[in-house]
Amino acid sequence: MIDFQTTYSVYCRQDLRERFSPAYSSGVSSLLYRVPTTHRDHPDDQIPYPKVHLTFRDKVPQTVNVSEDVTKDRILLAVDGTYSLDTEMHVPCSSTSTILYNGLENLNICIDTRRPKPVRTEQFIHRSCNPTCYLNHSVNQYKELKVFVLARRDLRNLEPVTLPFDTFLNSPNSREAVCLEHGSNRQECEGLLQRLAAEQAQRDRFMAAHHSRPVEMTTSKRRNTAYEEDDDAFKRARESYNC
Repeated sequence: MIDFQTTYSVYCRQDLRERFSPAYSSGVSSLLYRVPTTHRDHPDDQIPYPKVHLTFRDKVPQTVNVSEDVTKDRILLAVDGTYSLDTEMHVPCSSTSTILYNGLENLNICIDTRRPKPVRTEQFIHRSCNPTCYLNHSVNQYKELKVFVLARRDLRNLEPVTLPFDTFLNSPNSREAVCLEHGSNRQECEGLLQRLAAEQAQRDRFMAAHHSRPVEMTTSKRRNTAYEEDDDAFKRARESYNC
């Protein structure tokens, strides 16, 4: 139970008049020139975002909550950060602050939301087996990609903003893969167990495909085998000569 004496909230409303300017990697930039524009064309001026707040306890960020009643499919906030393909993520990063989105051309786009100051609210969004929100995107005529967090259902005031586990970057075996509802009781979280089972099945298919292939002899092994055959022939010839 939250101790409200040590808990306080920071209300965060993104400035709608400020131009959204995320950073794109070279892979995402080349991808955006191939994808068509969407019907959702950066509705900053048309749809005001509801207020969300980041809750702290003892100066430690806890959860992101809505601060007013929200209807289904309402945009809560835009995910700001550095947009990269998963194949371009060379440096390990925090899984909770990096949001994975695969709704564009079925490619995994990683959004690194880390920033020291001011802190981005979206980098503290938790995952849950019963998420309250989902992700969607828009590509405008200027080939700018924007990923939104939308309400999956009608949300009441102070309900947490959570995303499904498929937005989690690294393996769910990571310690950071924690369900907001079940906490450290990983065995009781069906969503996390399904993610673990899917990952194990993928790993088993990979191992089976590689172990079922015939093992080809490498060049060094062929060379060593040829040398052994030559040595055996020389030994037989010497034995026959001594006789």
